[in-house]
Amino acid sequence: MAFTPPTYASELGAPQRPQQAVHTVQPPPQDDATVRAIANILLAGAAFATTAKAIEVLLSPFHISAQAAQVALSLANQGTKHRPNARLSHTPGVRTKGEVRTVRDNEVYYRAAYIGNAAKRIQKSLDDGKTIRTALSEESLLYRAHEKARKERLLTVAKVQRAANIYGSLLGWYLDPTKNNEAECIAANGNNFYANQGTVIGLPGSVHMNCGCYAGPPHEGAPLVNDVLHNVVKFGRAKPKFKLRA
Repeated sequence: MAFTPPTYASELGAPQRPQQAVHTVQPPPQDDATVRAIANILLAGAAFATTAKAIEVLLSPFHISAQAAQVALSLANQGTKHRPNARLSHTPGVRTKGEVRTVRDNEVYYRAAYIGNAAKRIQKSLDDGKTIRTALSEESLLYRAHEKARKERLLTVAKVQRAANIYGSLLGWYLDPTKNNEAECIAANGNNFYANQGTVIGLPGSVHMNCGCYAGPPHEGAPLVNDVLHNVVKFGRAKPKFKLRA
C-alpha cells in the first residue's frame, strides 16, 4: 500500500551519539525525523524480528536498549508478529480517498510516535530498577489509551464517509451541545466542508478527545469551515505533526 506522508516542519540529520556515560538514557530527538524513520520501518512490512532490529538500531544511539525497543514494538503490534503494521492497513467498509485516505494513512505516524515514546518510557523504568514485567504493566495503560484514540479516529473517518455516501461530498458540521466543546468546534458548527478535503482542524469528531461533532447534510448557504477558521492553520492544525515527547 502506498502512503503519502504529511509535510513536516523539520528535517534533522541522523542523531549523534551523546558523549555521556553508557547507561545514561538520552531521549530521542524532539523532531519529526525519528518518527518518520520508525514509520518507514513499519511500512516496509518486514517480519517482526527484522522490524524490531531496525528500530533497535535507530534508537540505540540514545541508549534505548534492544529489550525496551522490542517490548514497545510487541505491545504496539499485539498479535501481528508477521506483519508489524497490519492493524493499520485495513478498515472494513471504508473507501479510502482524499482526506479520508490521508487520515487513514497518517495512522502509521501516530503508531511510530507511540513506539518511540513507549521505548523511552520502558527504558526509563528499567533504569530505575523496575522489572520488565512492571514496566510492561505500566506501559499497557498508555497503550490502551493510544489504541482507543486510534479507533476513535478511524471511526470518525468511517462516519464521515457514510455521511458523504448519503448527502454527497459537501457536508455540514454539527455540534453536540451536551459535550464540553472547544472553541474550534463551536466556530465550525453550522458551516460546511468537503469530505474529500477535510478542514484545517480535522474531521468532525476528531478535533479533540471526546469530540462530539458529527457530519450531516450541508447547511444551506453556509460558508466553508476552512473559510471561517482560516487563521487556525497558523497553529499547525492543517497537517498533523508528530513528535517524541520529552
